[in-house]
Amino acid sequence: MSGLSHDLHPSISSDGRKLTYVSDRAGNFDVWLRDLTTGEDTPMTIGPKREGRATISPDGSMISFVRREQDKTNLYVMDLVRRRARRLVEGVGNMFDWMHAGKRILYYTPLPLHFRTVDSEAGEQADVDLTHPEYQPSTLRYLPDGEWLAFNLAIQPEWPILVSRIEQGQPAGYDEWIAVNKGSVNSHPWWSPDRNTLYFRSLRDGFHCLYAQPLEPATKKPRGPLKSIQYFHGRVRTVNVGAGSFGGAMTNDRLYLPLSEPKANIWLAEPVAAQ
Repeated sequence: MSGLSHDLHPSISSDGRKLTYVSDRAGNFDVWLRDLTTGEDTPMTIGPKREGRATISPDGSMISFVRREQDKTNLYVMDLVRRRARRLVEGVGNMFDWMHAGKRILYYTPLPLHFRTVDSEAGEQADVDLTHPEYQPSTLRYLPDGEWLAFNLAIQPEWPILVSRIEQGQPAGYDEWIAVNKGSVNSHPWWSPDRNTLYFRSLRDGFHCLYAQPLEPATKKPRGPLKSIQYFHGRVRTVNVGAGSFGGAMTNDRLYLPLSEPKANIWLAEPVAAQ
């Protein structure tokens, strides 16, 4: 899809048939759903309130998203059959992902920042103990079965990509984290459908480009060299890097991500004669 609107943060169902995203094509940032079989786009929320971070559940039955209301950002979920939005959590920072086969949603709360999950039906919440004594983890992505977690660590001047095994529902301690890639500003990891590759954005060559790191199936340690997937050099087309806007969605044979193409108009004006 392309046009003058901003279409952000694609998310795809595990069967590859439904794609959700956030778009301002109707004048406000709303949640949209695309049927990838027919190509039809349907607005799921239309109104004056700004929505963001739309993410579809793995089975394609629900959408979670955040909505700005007064001075709070609240987490909502919508059943795609009834198409009725239901507020789950008030006062979140943002929402990251679905986990545990689509039963729970991962989000964070601000001030102080910490990570939590919420049951998409019952609303029961639980803390996620992912902490480091010096640096802040960010952009968390679980494998759907909840066995592994990928994330960033904000270490200046680089942001390494790490993975952690989940043990008894919680990430392992930071001394057991596995460094997948470092040496540059890396961000926004997401898992391949076969669970054995991590895709992410990196500034290693001075531009926001897309890379992939193959992993050992059992240990998730790096396997072989880093692979360049797509370069976005120059000013013609770039990976969208706005806050919360970048995300990747994958099927076995396709990759979806937001791109920006700067455009401008040239105007001709006649000079006004001196009086």
